[in-house]
Amino acid sequence: VQRLLFIGGGAGVNEFGSYLGPRLGVEARATAPSDLMESPAELLGKAGNPALTMAVGLAQFGGGR
Repeated sequence: VQRLLFIGGGAGVNEFGSYLGPRLGVEARATAPSDLMESPAELLGKAGNPALTMAVGLAQFGGGR
C-alpha cells in the first residue's frame, strides 16, 4: 500500500491524513469527487466534499447492480 484515500464524512476530520500518514509510512489524504473526475464549474463547491465521494463512485460504476 502506497496511498490511503479517505472518503465519506470521516474524511473531513481535521488533520487526520497528516497524523496517520507518517505513522503508516504512506500518503494519506481526504479525497473528494473533484479529485477523481472533472466537475462543471457550477458544481465545484459540492464536488469538493469528501462525503460525496462514495455516492459518485457508486453512481459512476453502477453500485446498485
